[in-house]
Amino acid sequence: MTTLLRVVSRLRRCVRSFPEDVRPQLTDAATPADVDLLVAVLGHSLPPDFAAFLNCHDELFAMDFRCGLCVGGAFELTKSIQRADLPRSLTWGNSTVVVFPVAKDGCGRAFLLSHQGDRVWRYDPSTLQALPVATDFTHFLNLVLADFLHCVVYDRNWQYLLA
Repeated sequence: MTTLLRVVSRLRRCVRSFPEDVRPQLTDAATPADVDLLVAVLGHSLPPDFAAFLNCHDELFAMDFRCGLCVGGAFELTKSIQRADLPRSLTWGNSTVVVFPVAKDGCGRAFLLSHQGDRVWRYDPSTLQALPVATDFTHFLNLVLADFLHCVVYDRNWQYLLA
């Protein structure tokens, strides 16, 4: 968990460097009731790094960043799962992998984390395509941090996760 906490700490510092009117927001920790409801709806425990993120911040809300991004938000994720907005499994190689949403962007795409926490995919509902983007939630959050760091310095050559 130390790695996740370091990424969260760097993320906190990074968001302070954005102009105030477009600054990404990190909310307080998720409530235990919201996390318990998410776990109940999923039917399994959360991967440790995602659970640790929710214990630090329920949500990273950055709708003024590129096409927008919302990471976490236990209550909203629970509602999305209950509505069956997104697939609950993906085919990966010869296997079926159980997934759940951990983030959404403003263009309608979602980021799905495997139940075992060992992969994050960017899922586009308009094409039904899923592309692996990170090896776990901590890696995904680190990619978001890298996008933010490059955005702050107006790096037009950076290959953004949220293209």
